[in-house]
Amino acid sequence: MSWRCPECSRTNEPPQKKCACGYAYYEILGVKEDASPDSTEQTYRYLFNIWKKSADDQDRHARSKAAERLKKINDAHAVFLQMTRDSGKDAMTSSTLKFAAAGGVGLIIFVVIAFVLFSPVRKGPLPSAPEAVPMQQASPEKGAPSLPAQPGQLQPAPLQTRGPSSGDTPDMAAEKTSDWAIESVKKSHSLDRIVTVDALADKWLAENSGKLKPIGWAAKKIGDSIFLVSFTAADGTTSTGFYFDISTETGEIRNIANHPDLQQKYGIRIN
Repeated sequence: MSWRCPECSRTNEPPQKKCACGYAYYEILGVKEDASPDSTEQTYRYLFNIWKKSADDQDRHARSKAAERLKKINDAHAVFLQMTRDSGKDAMTSSTLKFAAAGGVGLIIFVVIAFVLFSPVRKGPLPSAPEAVPMQQASPEKGAPSLPAQPGQLQPAPLQTRGPSSGDTPDMAAEKTSDWAIESVKKSHSLDRIVTVDALADKWLAENSGKLKPIGWAAKKIGDSIFLVSFTAADGTTSTGFYFDISTETGEIRNIANHPDLQQKYGIRIN
């Protein structure tokens, strides 16, 4: 079953999960491409609850930004549900056909036995009934996704710093520019194991929209193989925000807030 891209309205055919325009539901939700349906559903509910609270904010700018983000999250969830339902229907159809085939074999055996038992008596020994063929219950096809379990009350995941994993490792084949450094940090999970840095930074800015004036993302080359990346906002003359460094050689991303030695090295004061 095809699915329509919410960004460019292009129709895509499975198993393609990423549109030619670059749109992918799993990137909007901040999950891996091969994440399980249960994990994807829990992440969606987590993001929905966070941005729904921001959408109820009294500040009009914050409310508008949260509503826009909620629409993107809901559109991505709709694409995910369509793909999951289509896969589930295929598996169900295959299982139904297998059960029907097994039932047909059983019916034939029953008719043969009935014919032998109720046929007129003849001289000589009765022919023995054909040996029944054991029926084997068809099992669902491997790989068919199960329905996601009903999640309980979701709690925000603890903030943590970790090394790059296969899901958030930067594109090391790309040119190592300031834009590359910023995009790599934004798509990473250096602050949270579920939500991307970009989503958390947007939420933080929305929650403080009446107090802080956004400055935005910036990247500065430090030496030959390090970029210092920041997302900041100003409170009067004082700036605050998130700081990271990223290696152009290994792609490792570090949260400066968890490294006092790096704060001293780069001259950054984190409140």
